[in-house]
Amino acid sequence: MKKSVGVIVLVIGILLAAFGFYQNSSPKTVAKLGKLEVTAKKKNDPMSNPLIIGGGVVALIGLVVVVVAKK
Repeated sequence: MKKSVGVIVLVIGILLAAFGFYQNSSPKTVAKLGKLEVTAKKKNDPMSNPLIIGGGVVALIGLVVVVVAKK
């Protein structure tokens, strides 16, 4: 039972972190001038995104639960 909960938490953490990386690197519109649209792909510091940090923490907790449940 604990192992399955740990795996679920681990998967949720990985998905959160992946979504944070995706959101961090997606192009953003800088300016619109009529039909002309300027976009920029700005790479932010990955550690400034709370989804990446939170996802990493949740994944780590899930991993600990899985490892402890094996014993």
